[in-house]
Amino acid sequence: MNYSKHCDLCKNKQMELKNGLICSLTNKKPDFKIYCTKIDFSKDLQQILESVNIELEVIKKDKISIYLSFYLFSTIGTFIIFGGISLLKSTENSRYAIEIVFLVISLGISIFTITYHNIKKYRRKLHNAKFDKYEIDSFLKKYRIEYTSKTSFNDKVHGTQQIDIEINFFNKTKKSTRSSYNIDC
Repeated sequence: MNYSKHCDLCKNKQMELKNGLICSLTNKKPDFKIYCTKIDFSKDLQQILESVNIELEVIKKDKISIYLSFYLFSTIGTFIIFGGISLLKSTENSRYAIEIVFLVISLGISIFTITYHNIKKYRRKLHNAKFDKYEIDSFLKKYRIEYTSKTSFNDKVHGTQQIDIEINFFNKTKKSTRSSYNIDC
């Protein structure tokens, strides 16, 4: 079994040069099937939860602007392509006119391609952030820990976005945490 996720979040982990990762309570290598009954979550759990939830919310916040720019620039690219095609039909067959038309069509294709790659990159980032959140949530489910998170974005000041996050835990002794982060945009 891969104990790294469990032990990385536990206060009782200890690294030894000879034995590697051991539990400081038992002085033995970790040995459990589904979850550790002696786990004592460290502050790393809170930081990981905050990081995963903030990353997902930051990506979701950009959704409208990403999709608007996708539709706008793909429309512009399409008009440029069709404009170049109609220009090709109406021009003489001179070499320079054909070269200019192909440059115009290439510009339209480039705009369309860049726009497509931007939306694809956004979707990949969103998928990865959702997967990371799912992974940590399913890990916590093994320990019957549930939580809710509330993220709020404050005004940007000189390219720095202040983000406040509040995490409320259920089925755990810690009830809630509140943190603030500054992220360069």
